[in-house]
Amino acid sequence: MITAYVDESAALELGCYLLAAVVVDDADVEHARTAMRALQVGTGKLHWHTEGPERRLKIVSEVAALGHLSVVVVGHGVGRRQERGRRKCLEVLLPELATLGVARAVFETRAAYDRQDQAMIAACRSKGLIDRAFRVEFGFPAGPAGEPLLWLADAVCGAVLAERRGDGTYAMLLREHLHVIEIDAR
Repeated sequence: MITAYVDESAALELGCYLLAAVVVDDADVEHARTAMRALQVGTGKLHWHTEGPERRLKIVSEVAALGHLSVVVVGHGVGRRQERGRRKCLEVLLPELATLGVARAVFETRAAYDRQDQAMIAACRSKGLIDRAFRVEFGFPAGPAGEPLLWLADAVCGAVLAERRGDGTYAMLLREHLHVIEIDAR
């Protein structure tokens, strides 16, 4: 089975919202988890926002070395209505993942908003964008530090946002396995 690990980011100053999915064949899951845990400092999760430039470079280099396809939907025209931007991005990302053979998507939980995401997923099913067999899960299957494979998507989001802010160093390393889709999310 093929699973996509999905994370989000927003840059209100740029008016954009991003959903990044890293596609991992289940046969490669333990190798990828081990690689990400090796980058962990302490017991917390890796988070792009809290890492310095050298650590970011090390993290993105490892993500690139793993060689998993990353799909990023960048929604433009997002202001304070981030949830609308997220829904627009979901409506594009989920069918894109389905066409790649992804059978399951794992999202970091946003407890207060998971129901809204589930409603959007149901809408995608009713529109025929994804079928009922496409599974979507929310949460942290790997304990308090989170699912290490979600860290992959966090790093991809960070790299793409850094490029939008003028530093293409990180995204350049991912370019071979990076597919970016630009949409109007207003």
